[in-house]
Amino acid sequence: MRVAFASYRRHRSRINRRLRDEHDDKERIRRGSGNAGVDVIINSKQLSSRLGSGYLASTPGPGGIYLIYNVTVKNLNEQDADIGNPYYFKLATSDGSVYDYASSSSYLDNAIQSVSHTSPGEKVTGQVAFEIPQSATPSKLQYDDYSNKVIVNIESSVGDNTTFSNFGFKITYPTSLVAETTNDPTTQVKIYIYPNPNSKVDGVNVGTVGLSAGQTLGSFVDTVMANTTKYPNYQEISNNTTTASGKPAETIVFQATVPVAQASGTTDVPLKVMEIFTINNNTGYVIAYKAVPSDYDTYISQAQQIINSFSFT
Repeated sequence: MRVAFASYRRHRSRINRRLRDEHDDKERIRRGSGNAGVDVIINSKQLSSRLGSGYLASTPGPGGIYLIYNVTVKNLNEQDADIGNPYYFKLATSDGSVYDYASSSSYLDNAIQSVSHTSPGEKVTGQVAFEIPQSATPSKLQYDDYSNKVIVNIESSVGDNTTFSNFGFKITYPTSLVAETTNDPTTQVKIYIYPNPNSKVDGVNVGTVGLSAGQTLGSFVDTVMANTTKYPNYQEISNNTTTASGKPAETIVFQATVPVAQASGTTDVPLKVMEIFTINNNTGYVIAYKAVPSDYDTYISQAQQIINSFSFT
């Protein structure tokens, strides 16, 4: 593994999940799972009693509501692929009903549009709406382009907490926090959670990497840390034997100057980092909290609560 999970060197490849729902609902949103050809991510959602405006407007039938998802469809590895066609989307609810996309989605200002002949890495973002009963509970967003079928399982929330569950683990965090995820299995970091609303540096993240059969925890840690210790100004603060979800773990706290990808480019930033290493089913996991040194103690309590919720599925 070439880089440490604590760095956000791969940050630019993450899709921003800002979870800006204006309603006190009992669901949260996440990325899809399914065929590897495309990735589908829900960026945000909202409820509305009207689509469009003026002459180009539509209202739902009696007892209905529009559920609008802002989604990103990304071509992961296919040549000349057509992506983003709204006809590819369906919404399933907890009672087993399945709804086609609302044709009046075209009235949306940011309606998703089909893009033809895309290459790997290209993506399209836009809105798709469904007309559902107000009493319905969405359970799955489905995307089927006849070559790739992706199912986005709606994340459940209890009270003020949201649980992310995928890639063999789950972790719970306050619904008020911004989180970023990916469904690309080749991307090592699966989720970022930001306790500081004013920083895209401070955060908790979970990363995974496939290991060879029988690889030990010590070997996994050594592989990661061999690169981490090369960061400028690296200084180990502590190294302890711990557990994570009942599995043996190793927790290392250090400071270093780490390259962080930002909008203006990659910048070297002094960070204080806590990384917890563990293994399950030939997969290595790194649960990390990192922050600029002046913020570390401010958010460590909340970060530790999030990390403590980590468990294998």
